[in-house]
Amino acid sequence: MDTVVDAARAEVTPRLLSWARRWRGVEASNLAKKLGVSPETVVGWERGDKMPTFRQAWRLARALYVQFGYLYLREPPVEKVPLADFRAAGRPGLGPVPTSSTCSTTHWASSSD
Repeated sequence: MDTVVDAARAEVTPRLLSWARRWRGVEASNLAKKLGVSPETVVGWERGDKMPTFRQAWRLARALYVQFGYLYLREPPVEKVPLADFRAAGRPGLGPVPTSSTCSTTHWASSSD
C-alpha cells in the first residue's frame, strides 16, 4: 500500500505551493532540505513542471504549517485577522457606550471648560 501512495502524484495547485512557502517566509532551498529533495524539485512543483507525490505533498503541508486541503485551492485563502478592541466605554465603572445619537448631543469636556 505504501508504494502506491509513494508513486501517486498529488495534483496540487502550483500557485498555492508558492504562496504557502512565501507566506511562511521559507526559502525554496531550506524547504527542499527539510523535505529531502533538491531545490530544483521544489521550484518545479511551484511552476507546475512537476507534481509531488501524496506523501511529499503531506510533508510539504506540515513543513509549511498549512492545512493539506489548502494545496488544492484555486486561490490563496484570505486570512482575516480580527481587530483588537481597546475601547473602555461600556465596561463596568467606565460609563455608557456612546452611540450615534448620544455623541451628537453629549457635551464633551474640554480644557476651556
